[in-house]
Amino acid sequence: MKKASGSQEKVKLLKCREKIVKHLPDLGKVLRATFMKWYGECGTKGCRCHKEPRYQHGPYYKVSYSKKGKVYNIYVPHSKKNEVKEWINNYNRVWDGIEDVSEINIKLIRSGDKR
Repeated sequence: MKKASGSQEKVKLLKCREKIVKHLPDLGKVLRATFMKWYGECGTKGCRCHKEPRYQHGPYYKVSYSKKGKVYNIYVPHSKKNEVKEWINNYNRVWDGIEDVSEINIKLIRSGDKR
């Protein structure tokens, strides 16, 4: 198998990088957080949720994120569950895209191309 020339390889890398960037999600729809589903006990005395975990109320949803070393939790209404999960998935896709573009840029730098 014939090896691609240096300029052909650069063109291939640039096209690959362009394709990655083009398919990144809208940055207005990203969220750096962890999505969690949880069940809980109520405050009603004698409720069966206090006796057996399978009777706990829920599911409830929340996102957890950290900022400046502090962890925050935010309740997510059922009506926003899918949207919030999509935002978190988009964040992960953006991060993966950044990693992929960085890897390509490293190859371009090593090949002598500074574009």
